[in-house]
Amino acid sequence: MAKRTKTKNDAASDNEKKDEAGGTTPVLSLPDVLDTSAADDLYALLSDSLTSENGIEIDASDVERPSSPCAQLLIAAGQHQEQRGNLLRIKKMSDEFRGTMVLLGLNEQLEKWSAS
Repeated sequence: MAKRTKTKNDAASDNEKKDEAGGTTPVLSLPDVLDTSAADDLYALLSDSLTSENGIEIDASDVERPSSPCAQLLIAAGQHQEQRGNLLRIKKMSDEFRGTMVLLGLNEQLEKWSAS
């Protein structure tokens, strides 16, 4: 059975990590299925996290079935963070997540998100 994408109500219980400035960076754990039907929930999760003043950290280690609509949402979130002077980082990612991003031609974006 596939894991459910976290919703707005779940976002408050997400892990947070202290950054160098002493603020907290939301750590978002993505579900194993990020197909088209998961896009609305991913949008809600990312929208809640975009209010962070300290960027967003994503754990995509459980993603088994990513899709291009969800990749588009991640790109938009990353661009939003950049415009605000913050970062979107993917600290962990599954081979399936990485492979789909490469197939979609998002190598440069993936490298940017993976940088420390």
